[in-house]
Amino acid sequence: MECSLNKETNRYNYIDMAKGIIILLVMYYHIGIYYPIEQYIDSIIMPFFFFVSGVLAYKNKSDKSIKDYIKDKTKKLLYCFCIFYIPLMIVESYYYYTIDFFSPIIIILLSINGPLVLWFIPVLYFSSILFFIINKKQDRINKIIKVIILIICIVVSCIFIQYLNTYKINIYEFNIESFALFPIRILFSYTLMELGYLIEKYILSKIKLLYKSLSLLILIPIYIYISKDNYMFYMNLGMHSVFITYISSIVGSIALLNLCELITKFILVKFLSFIGKNSFTAMIYHMIFCIDIFYEPFIYIANNNVYLGKFIYFIVCIPLLYFLIKLVNKYLLFTVKHPKINNKNI
Repeated sequence: MECSLNKETNRYNYIDMAKGIIILLVMYYHIGIYYPIEQYIDSIIMPFFFFVSGVLAYKNKSDKSIKDYIKDKTKKLLYCFCIFYIPLMIVESYYYYTIDFFSPIIIILLSINGPLVLWFIPVLYFSSILFFIINKKQDRINKIIKVIILIICIVVSCIFIQYLNTYKINIYEFNIESFALFPIRILFSYTLMELGYLIEKYILSKIKLLYKSLSLLILIPIYIYISKDNYMFYMNLGMHSVFITYISSIVGSIALLNLCELITKFILVKFLSFIGKNSFTAMIYHMIFCIDIFYEPFIYIANNNVYLGKFIYFIVCIPLLYFLIKLVNKYLLFTVKHPKINNKNI
């Protein structure tokens, strides 16, 4: 619904708010507070960003050429990946894996596959390009081809994920399966983008807010029910039930978007919208500066009650994240954003 667009900022407040909520849930999870909501958030926290990318792709239709689109994505994503993440990965690899600094191939392979939390950058880069190329032409033949590609990607992703589950493959070991995970993540993420695009185009954009609000009475209970014991460990794809987790991710994403659109109709939660607007910066910096630096002191202080210590630490990290984003935007913006990239909502 185009009335949701903030004409002053050219952004969708309810989407920014939803992103802000997800960022806080990601931080909550990374702190290690698993009980009691781990199983209810694990299937949405990372899939949501890919799903909403498809939603925004429909709302912010682009007439760019494939060449210009790839150029823009390279500036926005690979720029950050190269100047921020790979150097960080070198230190991480040397520290945890005792890998020689002069092993660039191993470093790159580790970088695109994890184990740090920024694995999503190259995945988002390639899945976005794949999505754009497939959706560039919208004639009848290409729509049929798109549906076929989508089905194939879903089937291939599910088969591989089920294989990991069946044989209990450790994706953090140096084996064929762990490095095959990278293209599978791309295919999996592409399917979420495509489904987000199609659901926004044919369903959400045509439904009035009243009916979206009423749908929450159905979507939220369904999400809670099917999410239990079906989680994906941060897109590491260790799912108990592949298809159910797929559905859980989509239902949860739709429910969150509808809920935030309803809330922003009456009140704008500026803090959450600010976090969501700067979600890329928050994802990159939250683990290092909000969690790693101050984690141990808080756990030590709350030694007799680790859960309470972690929860208090999470509350402290919320304003800390806000001021960290302010600091990065003022002094370190070059680390997350190419100088020629604007602030569009896509």
